[in-house]
Amino acid sequence: MTTDGIGRALGRIPSGIFVCACGRGTDAHPFVASWVMQASFDPPAITISVEEDRAAIQALEAAGGCFTLSILPDKRHDLMKPFFAKASATPFGDLATTATESGGIFLTDGLAWLDCVKVTECQVGKHRIIVAKVIDGEVLQEGSHPLVHVRKHGFSY
Repeated sequence: MTTDGIGRALGRIPSGIFVCACGRGTDAHPFVASWVMQASFDPPAITISVEEDRAAIQALEAAGGCFTLSILPDKRHDLMKPFFAKASATPFGDLATTATESGGIFLTDGLAWLDCVKVTECQVGKHRIIVAKVIDGEVLQEGSHPLVHVRKHGFSY
């Protein structure tokens, strides 16, 4: 077994690129997420991996496990930029946002969005794997494809 071989192979697992907004309204804490996948048909559910030391964990807990996931459209890397900046006057920078019926925030220019509530979680290494029930969602851009990412190595983002 070679660590480098495992890392290179893990890096070839494609993943989408998402903006996850933990919390509701002005208390929402957004971050770029790439470890997301569907977990169930009935009820509709997803899993998302969140690094333990992110402020999003506290925002998620403060909001009773509520978060909104914006699925980014292909070739729209610009929608990630505000979340890598050092500081911004608003959590979403100058990106247009819309509120869900329950107060979640999603990117108006996203491909689609899902409004979710945590059902359970488990700890894996320095990440929490959140299993969440999807309570609402919508496709915003019919005919578009999601932004997909393939890493060079599976041991780093």
